[in-house]
Amino acid sequence: MSRIKSISLDDRTWAIASRMPNLSHFVRECLLRYEAQVLGSKANHMDDHPIKFGDEPICKPNTTKTALCFICWPNGRPSDTEWSAAMSHLRHLAWAREHPGRMLESNPDDPIPELMARGEDGMMHIRLEPDVLAWIQKRAIDNNPEPFPLHGFSIQPKKARAKPKRWIDRVMGR
Repeated sequence: MSRIKSISLDDRTWAIASRMPNLSHFVRECLLRYEAQVLGSKANHMDDHPIKFGDEPICKPNTTKTALCFICWPNGRPSDTEWSAAMSHLRHLAWAREHPGRMLESNPDDPIPELMARGEDGMMHIRLEPDVLAWIQKRAIDNNPEPFPLHGFSIQPKKARAKPKRWIDRVMGR
């Protein structure tokens, strides 16, 4: 559902806003970023069905149906290739847990080679979900420097304005 809210702009901000192709999108993104920074983990995530990285739920970054969750991805999305590699790595982990003691084969297409290593025992060792989460979040940070910090903003409580008596008289039919 979409709702309309008008804002007041001075000459300078009017000129900036006039050059923006989609001011509404910009304002929505700023509000979501602000909420994520101010409320942190208490803010609402954008995805109802997040991916679990161990105990840590992370919203999918590459969906086109919803806005990006700035709680999970404050610096932007990782690339599709990197996200696919992380998901493949999680599938490798799930397979290894379902088949304890079986050898996880290594091949050139391993999703995240730096998170897998062959031990002295010849077994393939695969890093767990927290390391995969740290890896994918680092890629998102590397790919997307934060556009601008919002720490200096604050929301002042809105003061209620008294309605003029004439307005009340008109509504009441007096």
